[in-house]
Amino acid sequence: MILQTPCHKIWPMRATGAEDTLLDLTTAGDFASKPSDTLDLLSDVIDWTDNSAKNTGLTHDTETNGIDIYIAASNAHSKTLNWYLTAWRNENGPAKRVAEGTAETGTQAVVTYPHNGASIANMFWCDNIVITYENWLKEVEATDSGNSNSVASLFLDTCGYRYWLIEFVTTATSAPATNIVAYYGRF
Repeated sequence: MILQTPCHKIWPMRATGAEDTLLDLTTAGDFASKPSDTLDLLSDVIDWTDNSAKNTGLTHDTETNGIDIYIAASNAHSKTLNWYLTAWRNENGPAKRVAEGTAETGTQAVVTYPHNGASIANMFWCDNIVITYENWLKEVEATDSGNSNSVASLFLDTCGYRYWLIEFVTTATSAPATNIVAYYGRF
């Protein structure tokens, strides 16, 4: 057996935009209410296995064991935001708030968007990501919480969960970020 980790470009997890209206898990945590822009780890950007065609609604083999999430925002360094990560297994399961926390942009600019190579101005990678709440089967980790002016990320084992949503709120943060985007890689 050869262990393999895919090496690939990173894909958008959330489109660039302003802050979100946070998903209300008390009334909209059911599977049917998950937002249409929720990431499906079995989307067409990832190869499906033969097993996926056998029972598309319930059983899948995914190449994704873990995900690595990067955050960028406008319009300068030291801009702040709060993030919320939510997941669903397959159909009809409840939403699970996996983790939440804060992030701050550093000085490393996003020169081009990673997924399409388009130039971008006044957007910076977050170099400080802090986890303030965690509700997961394994540890959710932040790679940098010390303002290194590099790029920080969240990484975790997906534990068989298929659908992922990251949301951002900037209201009441010290220096609100604008035009926030999230990317993910898988391993």
